Amino acid sequence: MRDFDKAVQEKLDKLGKKEFRKPDWRKWLEFTAEEFEDYAERNTGKSFEEIENSITEPRSFSISPENFRNSIILHTSGTSGKPKYYLLSEEMLTNNWMPGMYAIFNSAGLERRGKVVIFVQERKNREDGIDENGNVVLLSSEFSQRLVVSMFDADYLISTYPNSRRLDVLSEILGMDKVEVVSAPASTISRWADINLLSRGIKEDLKFLDEREISEDFRRILRKPFERAVKEIHRLLWEKLRSATFIFSFSSLTENRWRLINSFVKKKCNLYVLSEAGPVACSFCISDDMFVMPLSIPVIREDMLPITRTRRDYGELLVTNSERNNVLTGDAVMIEDRNPPKIYREVLRMPIEIGETNGRKIFAGGYWREGCEILNTYAIRNAVIDFYSGRIFFDVVNKIVFVENSPKEVETALKLKKGKFKLGCDFRVELGNFEISPRREWWVYFVC
Repeated sequence: MRDFDKAVQEKLDKLGKKEFRKPDWRKWLEFTAEEFEDYAERNTGKSFEEIENSITEPRSFSISPENFRNSIILHTSGTSGKPKYYLLSEEMLTNNWMPGMYAIFNSAGLERRGKVVIFVQERKNREDGIDENGNVVLLSSEFSQRLVVSMFDADYLISTYPNSRRLDVLSEILGMDKVEVVSAPASTISRWADINLLSRGIKEDLKFLDEREISEDFRRILRKPFERAVKEIHRLLWEKLRSATFIFSFSSLTENRWRLINSFVKKKCNLYVLSEAGPVACSFCISDDMFVMPLSIPVIREDMLPITRTRRDYGELLVTNSERNNVLTGDAVMIEDRNPPKIYREVLRMPIEIGETNGRKIFAGGYWREGCEILNTYAIRNAVIDFYSGRIFFDVVNKIVFVENSPKEVETALKLKKGKFKLGCDFRVELGNFEISPRREWWVYFVC
């Protein structure tokens, strides 16, 4: 067992022993819309007809950790600003977080005392961990993984994203007799799948070889010529993990990264978990698209109707749980089915303002709806990725798409490769650019 914060895990182990209704998630896959509604209403204690049309802003229930003692406090990553902190109630724990995370990992093959490898985001907030008031303060994604370890009493390794190619971490993974589940982001999986990326990480960590605790078998491999050693580690890693199920979010992957991951991963599970509301949807290892869990009430903001009743094929997602109505998620979804509710594999970010140039505001996200709907910028990016690696700016006021090069090729691709994206207006494509710091995950921008 490897854990960079055993004290936190020991404290959370008590949570994992709490009573909750273990879901028969296989039945969820066969629900009709009516059965989904009935289950969700019982779990939240609310009726679809009683949901108010008001929207709950997450900041309205955010807290200051220093005002609490001996509590569980979750926070967002701060992608759209400063992190927001939320107090986890026992009701939300047992009604949403525990059944949802249990369903996700159990569907991936994890049973009691199973073996799991977990990578979480590196802690950036000084409050994270156990604070001076005895609170456990964690990024919600780390909390959810640690909750799983506790619920399943799992034999586990937990480390952070940057350490996925550390020699001692690789040594420990290869030393496990079996791995049933790997929970890691797509970027981490890519660094294992691509032998060149793996080689780069190993080479960098060799500088610290004397500080690393690694097995004698692993040391023998490292004594070989470097390229041979990397090839052997790559092969052994694939053999160790080929029977495991990989749990990660499928959103915002380029086609090239998608192909790379699929060359390394045989079984995979998509998931969608919110800091404010817990687990929302999961593919249950059946498909790339995700079944919505009947633990909360999902509502589409554009018509304020539940996913089971809306006539829209996509829209901004609101979530009602036992504590709050129509919590603003900041995400949009594409609806694939209603019996039971199922959403497309990619969850889209609603636009956030990231800058201003010459009086023009610049936004980034996956779905734009003001004046002209632009749906799924991830798919737009993938439509041109084979020949264009620059940024794309949708001037939604003047109906112009500005690109840094290859305007004719981009225009042709956007016309031919519609697929899973939508342009609600006619745009002409021209050469142009806006002064804005590039963001790797957001190189399709909206200008207004």
